[in-house]
Amino acid sequence: MSTLYTIGHSTRTFDELVAALKAHGVSTLVDIRAFPMSRRMPHFNRESLEVELQKSGIRYVWMKELGGHRKKIRDDSPNTGLRNDSFRNYADYMLTPEFAATIERLLTIAEETRLSPTLSPQSGEEDGAPEVSPTQYANAAGEDGAREGLAGTTSGNTAYMCAERVYFQCHRMLVSDYLTAHGHTVLHIDDEKRAPRQHKLMAEAHLLDGKLIYNAQELF
Repeated sequence: MSTLYTIGHSTRTFDELVAALKAHGVSTLVDIRAFPMSRRMPHFNRESLEVELQKSGIRYVWMKELGGHRKKIRDDSPNTGLRNDSFRNYADYMLTPEFAATIERLLTIAEETRLSPTLSPQSGEEDGAPEVSPTQYANAAGEDGAREGLAGTTSGNTAYMCAERVYFQCHRMLVSDYLTAHGHTVLHIDDEKRAPRQHKLMAEAHLLDGKLIYNAQELF
């Protein structure tokens, strides 16, 4: 099983984003925005992130197949517990083979990053740094979340990013539910000073034949 992190860029500066990622040992950032651009903050445009993150030793991957803003794809949605149309549409999309295949790609990237975590800022090639398990760091953070700073954090972690700083206002909450339901650990990053918050599966969500379904009477 894998450990993955999440973050929302929100109104951070680029340096603030990098500081938060490095504090939590993130060396691969997977962008799951449907439209990887920001008019107000052009430093979060895809083209800028591809170049600038590499200079900071962080690999950037845009995974548009995990993007939000999904259109309605079925009239018989089983996700009746999600009253928010946008969330329900995304939950319906999570039932598709395309989503399942993309999640497998995400997990593969996370494992590759764990095994070879360091990206050379000059060349963009992996430098064969020692293997570090992100689970070890996650367990340490959980046992001592109140400790000063995050000193000693090693690289080798993968985070997926969207725009909203608060994860439960973003479709990455549903992605996190899916991963958590399938036995993976998801940790939400706020900034470089605080320990990450472990994701908890919504009570309204459960697995049915490997599919994540939200079918409580009321939610949102």
